[in-house]
Amino acid sequence: RNGAPLPNPRPAPPAAHFQTPQVALRRATSIVMEPTVDGRGLGPSGCSRRDGAGPRARQEHRSAQLHMDWTLKRRAKFISSRAFDCVLRAASAPPNAASESTQDFVRGKYRPSQHTRMYKMALTSCLFPQQSMDRDTVSAVGREGTFMARRREAWGEAFRSLVYAVRGGRCPAFYCLPPEGSTDGMVCLVTAMEVGGRREATAVMSQSSKRWRARMREEYGIEFKTPRHREVDQAQLEADRKELEGLEVPQAGVELPQRGALIDNTPESMVVCSGEDNVHGFFDFMYNEVCGGELHHGCDVPSLLAPTLFEGGTIVRHRPSFIKARGARKTAEKGGVRAEATVHILELSGDIPPWTVYRLCSTFRRTQERRFDATFEPIAGTEHFNTLFGQPGKAGPASGGGRQESAAVGGFGDGLEGGLWWDGEEKESWLEATPLARPVKQLSCDGST
Repeated sequence: RNGAPLPNPRPAPPAAHFQTPQVALRRATSIVMEPTVDGRGLGPSGCSRRDGAGPRARQEHRSAQLHMDWTLKRRAKFISSRAFDCVLRAASAPPNAASESTQDFVRGKYRPSQHTRMYKMALTSCLFPQQSMDRDTVSAVGREGTFMARRREAWGEAFRSLVYAVRGGRCPAFYCLPPEGSTDGMVCLVTAMEVGGRREATAVMSQSSKRWRARMREEYGIEFKTPRHREVDQAQLEADRKELEGLEVPQAGVELPQRGALIDNTPESMVVCSGEDNVHGFFDFMYNEVCGGELHHGCDVPSLLAPTLFEGGTIVRHRPSFIKARGARKTAEKGGVRAEATVHILELSGDIPPWTVYRLCSTFRRTQERRFDATFEPIAGTEHFNTLFGQPGKAGPASGGGRQESAAVGGFGDGLEGGLWWDGEEKESWLEATPLARPVKQLSCDGST
């Protein structure tokens, strides 16, 4: 370690595989954490209600600035009483317009001034592989055949490229998601120094098993923490034990967790590695176990998702899966007659990263006259990522010569020249410690609060 190149994959059993934050506006923002809004939650302006009505009272976080939400989103819905003109223009734009927004992303330009290009660039990320395969497809092409061997080799080069981009301050963070059908369901997030208010580079594995924790500790010398570890509820353990004892057929390999032990593959088994040596050890672990080990055995390679270009990555753009205008009854009445208004809805689905959510919200703040609502569905396993980037004592860059040192190893300095963020607002949201302890499920920008 200590800056040494990543090792080549160990000559271990061939195959190992794995698949494929948030949001800050400067003004007029109210973030509502917890349940999403149903149809009855739309208020007089087509925006979310604030009266606390509904099955559960909502927990609100009001701020003049939106903050980065590090949870990945499975689905995002934007609602406005004003038409999403930039979306409609982008859908009917000539091919050269799409090429221009792609070139903006490649060159790492600042926020485009033209709204349509701003919207299209907000949807853009870099992904490897472009298309993930399910277990049946992997089995058909041969898990240990030439095709999969070359695919794992290409994944290793892409991963290596991202590692050194993070270390060199050319990429602030990236995600690694498990492939379809994998029994190793961990989602990984790697952030560079200073990102999220943390002084050190950080690697997070959303859930782990005893097997992989032992290998990380014993074979790679990684020191890690499990910050969500809590004692297993003894009453639940006893209930599970009685249920297992009542089974007629013994369950081979079933081992009940002891009191105080981690429950594998649950949120409390989340692993956090901090510091250059431990994060580099995590890189070694992922590189070796995916390229030549048993991680995601029998499945495709993991998906790598980043806000900047990396070797082998494909530039991808989320496409609205659903966009429509519908009539919605107003709750306010004029002269005793209920008025009808049109509510415009834009929906996205897939693995939606924080930078996409942030930039869409930043774009719609400008195009929707600061009036829109949004609801989000987090991806399972990433719900607790926010808790790692708002801990007391972890915020802020190192004092004194820390900033100068970080520019050499994993720091960003001013960062704007490299096009890592659109402007100073976005940079601040990337680097600040987030006050959000839970994933954002609902957001409202109403122009005044």
